[in-house]
Amino acid sequence: MVYDRAVKPPTTYEEQLKKLKDRNLIIPSQVRALEVLEKVNYYRLSAYFLTFKQAGDMFKEGTTFDKIYNLYEFDRKLRNLIMEQLESIEIAFRTHIAYYIAHNFGPLGYMESNNFANEQYHSQFMDELRKELGRRRKNELFVTHYDDFYGSKYPIWLAIEVTTFSQLSNYFAT
Repeated sequence: MVYDRAVKPPTTYEEQLKKLKDRNLIIPSQVRALEVLEKVNYYRLSAYFLTFKQAGDMFKEGTTFDKIYNLYEFDRKLRNLIMEQLESIEIAFRTHIAYYIAHNFGPLGYMESNNFANEQYHSQFMDELRKELGRRRKNELFVTHYDDFYGSKYPIWLAIEVTTFSQLSNYFAT
């Protein structure tokens, strides 16, 4: 549904700060709050405002800018810790899938539709893989190496590396 509303005009950092003050937010250090707004973006912080708001778009009594910013920082740091761990999990996931397929179906076993529970998923996977290989062929030395030395026959360990995590999850599910 499209609403017929004008786009809000941009506001300066000082105007953003005034809006927060007008909504009952306590700002212990205006200098610090301006530094945060310049670094983080009012709109990004506004998601964290919601927990501290009451009816009429006003902040709950006693809510400080620092409290909201500390919540934002906690969330940012937690997200970074999780992302770091997810990368290790994703790499291990890719490694195990490539190893399993290579040792049970051969280095090119992923190309055989009979190794998939669903031929449609296999066809979809192969189409996505071809697109990704075509896109990466220009920029990725390891793909070019296989093109030059092995006639574009990509073993599962290479195919797994160029597959998106979404495609990989679908591949694993099938």
